[in-house]
Amino acid sequence: MANIRELILSIESDALTFDEKLAALNQVEETLIAMQQQEEDAVQENVDLIVEAIKVMQEKVDAQVNRIADFVPEKGEKGDKGERGLDGRQGVDGKDGRDGINGRDGQDGKDGISVADAKIDFDGSLIITLSTGQEINVGEVVAPELQEKIKLVTSGGAGTVLPNQAGNSGKVLGTDGSVLSWVTGGGGGGSGTVTSVTGTGTVSGLTLTGTVTTSGNLTLGGAITGFATSGANTNLTSVALTSGTITTTPSTGNDIVNKTYADASMVYPSGTGIAVVTSGTSWGTTLTAPSGAVVGTTDTQTLTNKRITPRVSTPTVAGTYAINTDSFDMVVITGQNVNITDVTTTGTPTNGQKLWFSVTGTAARTISFNASNFEASTVALPTTTVSTNRLDVGFVWNPATSKWRCVAQA
Repeated sequence: MANIRELILSIESDALTFDEKLAALNQVEETLIAMQQQEEDAVQENVDLIVEAIKVMQEKVDAQVNRIADFVPEKGEKGDKGERGLDGRQGVDGKDGRDGINGRDGQDGKDGISVADAKIDFDGSLIITLSTGQEINVGEVVAPELQEKIKLVTSGGAGTVLPNQAGNSGKVLGTDGSVLSWVTGGGGGGSGTVTSVTGTGTVSGLTLTGTVTTSGNLTLGGAITGFATSGANTNLTSVALTSGTITTTPSTGNDIVNKTYADASMVYPSGTGIAVVTSGTSWGTTLTAPSGAVVGTTDTQTLTNKRITPRVSTPTVAGTYAINTDSFDMVVITGQNVNITDVTTTGTPTNGQKLWFSVTGTAARTISFNASNFEASTVALPTTTVSTNRLDVGFVWNPATSKWRCVAQA
């Protein structure tokens, strides 16, 4: 059996860990139990002694356990379990439900009915005509004493105001000054012949269907609008206009011609030179033509004894220059008082076109020709002026490289 004293001393020592002290305490308890068992075997014959011995041993054990407990810290309660559960995945949206069946179209409502016409019949009854064509006789709405007068007016009887309407559909009322009669034409929608028009006033619009004839003169005061824009307006023997525009191209000998067409269609006699008409010279003035053939813009011709004056640009002094070669053949710069850091060109030059660049500095100035527009040949591109002397540089357009080639420097 283990030595209890040594176990107790080891438990009291700080050299052991908690688990080692707990194991030593268990050995003490096991040793005491073993000793108790031995003593019980020794005093089996005397129960009282056994009981007393057990009590003594129990007291010893309790005392030793209590003593040991003072040195061995109690083990704390077991901690709560950590949260180790993982978050669940988000639920997937449910599948959209199917659309329901479209409802059936409702039936079209019936067309509304309106009153198309209302009139009082010859017997004094109100007749209402609906938009469906149905006629409704409302009944008499005119006093009896007026009914007879209505009959006379509409039937053409004695004392009538209006002539009988029967058989005169589409006609209008006319008068010779004393008698009314139904005639063709006018606002009734018909057509006919106007034989005489008299009166004064302003006519702002005139619409005619058919033929207008007269044995005299038709005089209208004011503006007349509504002439036909297509077709022919005939029988106009004299028209005075202060302004107007003709946009159509003439097709026959009697068509009106506008100025643009006339200018483009002028034909000059063969062999004539064309003199430029200066300001103040009117058409019809005799002009002296130059001798020789006419120079055409696209003709292949040889010019003799002619001088072409170059188009010269004289820009303001700056550090950079952009030359428009469609507008200028020569650039002349004087009084250059700063270095020239960049010379470029614009335009669409042609093969063999020439460009002359001339600059005079107030002192020696550096020059930089842009490599995208200029190139050297056997003649190098100049990089500086010489004191106050004039520098002239000649270029010719090289379509193979799309650059101005330096061919002269002086």
